[in-house]
Amino acid sequence: MLRNKFIKSYDLTDNFEFSQSYLFFWDKFERMNYIIYLLEHLYKKNEPINGRVIENIILNFIDDGGTWSMFQNLIKKYGLIPKNVFPETYHTSNSNDINTILKKKLKEYLRDIYTEKMDKPRALKDIYLLLVKFFGKPPNEFNWEYMDKNDKYKIKKNLTIEKFTKMIKIDLCDYICLLNDPRNDYEYTYSVEYLNNMVEGDEIKYLNVDMDIIKQVAKKSIDKNESIYFSCDVGQFLLSKDNILDTEIYNMEKFLNINFNLNKKERLLCYDTRPTHAMVITGYNIVDSEINRWQIENSWGDNKNNEDNDANGYYSMTDKWMDEYVFEIIVNKKYISDNLKKKWKNNIHKRFPLWDPFGTLA
Repeated sequence: MLRNKFIKSYDLTDNFEFSQSYLFFWDKFERMNYIIYLLEHLYKKNEPINGRVIENIILNFIDDGGTWSMFQNLIKKYGLIPKNVFPETYHTSNSNDINTILKKKLKEYLRDIYTEKMDKPRALKDIYLLLVKFFGKPPNEFNWEYMDKNDKYKIKKNLTIEKFTKMIKIDLCDYICLLNDPRNDYEYTYSVEYLNNMVEGDEIKYLNVDMDIIKQVAKKSIDKNESIYFSCDVGQFLLSKDNILDTEIYNMEKFLNINFNLNKKERLLCYDTRPTHAMVITGYNIVDSEINRWQIENSWGDNKNNEDNDANGYYSMTDKWMDEYVFEIIVNKKYISDNLKKKWKNNIHKRFPLWDPFGTLA
C-alpha cells in the first residue's frame, strides 16, 4: 500500500521495498514485552495458569502475522527504513526457529510470573540480544544509496529513522478497517479481547459492514490508484500453480457426489473459515458493467513451481470468491460515507474472545 506512492514520489525502480525485517524485529520484541505484561495482568486477576485465555496467548501470540492496528503501532513507534539498509537474513525468511525459542522462553516467563520470580528487565534484555543474533541490530542512522528509474545514482546521507519515515508522507490515521462478519450486526464496531502487539498500543477495531459496501469502497480506492490491504482465508479454493482463487476451480462436489452447503455466516460459526493471510488488491476486471474478478499482489513472490506461470506474484480472485472468503479491508476514510465515518468513531460495541476466527493473526 505504501511503497507504490513512495516509488513515484522519488522516481524509484519498481523493485524498491521497505525493510520487512526491521518491522519484524521490533514486532517480535514488542510482542514479547506485551505478552509478559499481559500474563502479569492476568495473574493479578487470578486467571488460571491452564485456562483457555492463557493457552491462546502462549501458543499463538508470538506467531508471525498480525492486524492493521499492529502495523500502525509499529510504524508510529519505530517508523520505516529501506530494505537495503536492513535486509533479510535466513531467520527473517525462515522464522520457525526463532518462534520456537521465543515460545519456550514465554513458558518459562509464565512459570516465573505465577511463582512470583519474574525478572522482567533481565528478560527483555535477553529477548533483545536473542533477536540481534537472529536478525542483526537495527540501525538508528544510515545512508540510503539507490539507483533511480533513470539509472542515476543517488544517496541521502545521515538519515535518521524519523527523517526517512517523514519522507513517506502518509497518515495511517486516515485509514480504517471494514469487516464483513455476517454473524454480527452491521454498522457497529468490534474488537478482540487482549489481542495486540504493544503495551499501550492502539486497540484492534473493526467496523462491520455488508460485503457490497466493501466492494464499492475497494473500487473507489483502486479508481484513484490506491491499492487495498485485505485479509482472507487464502487456502480455500486456491489453485496455487496458476495463482487463482475461484470457488469453481475444483470440481470436488460433483466428482465425489457430495455437497458443501455452509454459507459464510455458518462457516464462521462452525470453525470452517477464518482470516489466514493478508494481501493487496491492486485492480479489477469488468465484464458487462460488472466486476467479475480482482487483481491481487501477494507477498509469496514468483511461482517457481510452474515454469509457465509468469504472473510475477500477482493473483486473480473471482468476485464470488471475494464474497465468500474476504473478511476485511483497510481503506482511506475519504472513500466511505459520512454515516460510516460517524459509526467508526463510536465506542466498541462488542469484543470477541481470543479464540474467535477474528482473533487470528492473518
